[in-house]
Amino acid sequence: MNQHFSATVQQVADVRTPVDVVRLTDVRRRFGTTAALDGVSLSVRKGEILGIIGRSGAGKSTLIRCLNGLERPDSGEI
Repeated sequence: MNQHFSATVQQVADVRTPVDVVRLTDVRRRFGTTAALDGVSLSVRKGEILGIIGRSGAGKSTLIRCLNGLERPDSGEI
């Protein structure tokens, strides 16, 4: 089962010097043979708002749990 989610970033402030406040590089997380996150890379700059949408089981909650430290990714960098 290979499902995907998408992310939308909207800039809401005039940012003169872009600074990434969140950066993910090739983040992977598996549960047995199921890949919840398969090479997720993204960056969010100061002043941006990120929306994550996707079908049930696409990895949205796993992504958030990895971001806030409740789960550790199997590989990649946050």
